[in-house]
Amino acid sequence: MRRVVTSLPYAVAASILLSVVFGSFWVFSPDRGDKDRAETRIEHLPAPKPLPPDRREPILTDYVVARPDDSLISAAVIPMPRLVPDPTPIVIAKLHTELAPLPRPAGGDVVGFNLVEKTRPLTAVELRLPFITQAIDFDKPDVSERLTAEFALDPAYRLDLMAKNPQVAIDLLLAAVKSSGATVSIDAATQERLTKKMPITTALYLEGLTPAEVVTLLGQLGKGVQAATPAAIGAANLVPALAQEQRDVRDLFGVDLGLLRTPRGNGTSSASPGKSVANDTIGQIANNMKKGTDKQAILLTYLPPGLRTPVDKSKEVKAFLDRRSERKSGTIPLLIVLRPTAN
Repeated sequence: MRRVVTSLPYAVAASILLSVVFGSFWVFSPDRGDKDRAETRIEHLPAPKPLPPDRREPILTDYVVARPDDSLISAAVIPMPRLVPDPTPIVIAKLHTELAPLPRPAGGDVVGFNLVEKTRPLTAVELRLPFITQAIDFDKPDVSERLTAEFALDPAYRLDLMAKNPQVAIDLLLAAVKSSGATVSIDAATQERLTKKMPITTALYLEGLTPAEVVTLLGQLGKGVQAATPAAIGAANLVPALAQEQRDVRDLFGVDLGLLRTPRGNGTSSASPGKSVANDTIGQIANNMKKGTDKQAILLTYLPPGLRTPVDKSKEVKAFLDRRSERKSGTIPLLIVLRPTAN
């Protein structure tokens, strides 16, 4: 009998080997891994529990209802909808959240301090701001009140006026000074320069007026500026007279006018020891009669300093000094500077 060799065992072995290879490839493939990982992130809700008997769907049942006339009718109960949850499971994806870190001591460059137990009480400090306004507002009540309060703080002042039209500004200022009852004079050299329209800065020195009279004078100036078209004077800056103003006045008049000195007559006798008060009073009256009025003003060249008129060559300055008497208590010297500015 001839022996027959078959290849069935080899085919079975090859099939098993191929199954193992394809199965391993399917299990360890990237797509399969992602699908498995995705399935691990979802969670199935449990199957719904059956409702209790008292909440089950009512059965359509006939009832007998009696009417008041003893007739019987048949009625049916309308079934209510069943309160049965949807048996379809709901898939909820797990959310991966990160909790905030717990409180911990701050590190790095942190600056701080503990509460101060003994603190000093707060103190109020009064600040004195520069008095800056517009010349056109001099006659307003609030500006007049501020000027009155300002003039009560220092013995002398300087007022800077920004003159857009110097000639008109000088005319308005001289008219306001004359309305206060003061005698006004103009240095001849200054008048000549103004006639030639030279670019100079002028100064009007005024003394013998009380603060109230100066406020009234500035109010008249404000009205004049309002009437002028266009406005001849712009901003105004009032500052207390200091050492610089005292030097300027000394250079203008050649003598120290005592700009920063306190005037005599503050309730005490001005007579020297051993001298009769009556004799001193008579001397003052005679001196005042000789020199004339105390309210006077003079217009001079202020800048440049090289154009200031020497005292010995100005008849107006000499006449001003001759008429000048000792400054009285309650009056304030005022140096008004007119500074030309561009329109």
